[in-house]
Amino acid sequence: MTTTTRQITHISHSQVSEFTICPRKYHLHRRLGLQPEFCPSALALGSAVHEAIARYHQMRLEGGKPVLDDLLSAYRKRWSSELLPIRLKARESVGDVIQTAERILGAYCENPQCAGQPLAVEEPFTVKLDEDLPPVRGVIDLMEFAADGRLVLSDFETAGSRTEPDPAQLTAESGTGEQETAGEWQRQGGRLCRYLLLYSLLLPCSALAAARRKPSRQR
Repeated sequence: MTTTTRQITHISHSQVSEFTICPRKYHLHRRLGLQPEFCPSALALGSAVHEAIARYHQMRLEGGKPVLDDLLSAYRKRWSSELLPIRLKARESVGDVIQTAERILGAYCENPQCAGQPLAVEEPFTVKLDEDLPPVRGVIDLMEFAADGRLVLSDFETAGSRTEPDPAQLTAESGTGEQETAGEWQRQGGRLCRYLLLYSLLLPCSALAAARRKPSRQR
C-alpha cells in the first residue's frame, strides 16, 4: 500500500496537542492520513456534551430559552452520528455514559455560568502570521459581552474521571479583553493558553522569515 505524506496547510490546537502527546500518532494521523479503528467512549462523550452546550448557547443567541431536553436531544444526535465504532471502558455500559451526560448537562442547565449577552457560538478564526508559514486556525466556543463591556471568550471542556462522575465536570475556561485596549488580552485556561504559546513560538519564525526576504542595503 502506497501512502502519501500530507502537506501542512494550517496549524491548530488539536495538531499541537496531538504532536505534544505522541509525535508518532501525529505523523500517522496528520501526515499519512490514517484513521483510528475506534473512538474511546470518553472522547465520544466529550464531543457530544460539547455539541449540546453549543446548542444551548446557539438557542440563547437566537433569543430562545433552552431547557435540558434541548441539550439531551443535541447530545443524542451527536453520539449517534459518530463515524467510528465507540469503545466502552471495562465494566462500562452505554447506559452509564448516558447517565453521566445527563448529570453533566443537568448541572450545566442549573448553573450555565453565562457572562452576558452572547455574540457568537463556535466562531472560527484564522490568523496569518507570515506568508511563509501556515495559518493558525481555531474555533472560539463562545463569545459574550459582559455587563461591564468586556468581551469574554469561553472554552468548554469535559474532564474525565475514573471514579463516580461529578455533575460539575464541565468547566468553562475563559479569557477576557478590555474593549478600550485593542489587542491586549488576559487569557487563562488550557486551549486559550496553548494558542498564546503557539503565537509566541511562531512570531519569532515570522520575524526571521521577514528578515530573509528583506534586501540587504548596498554600502
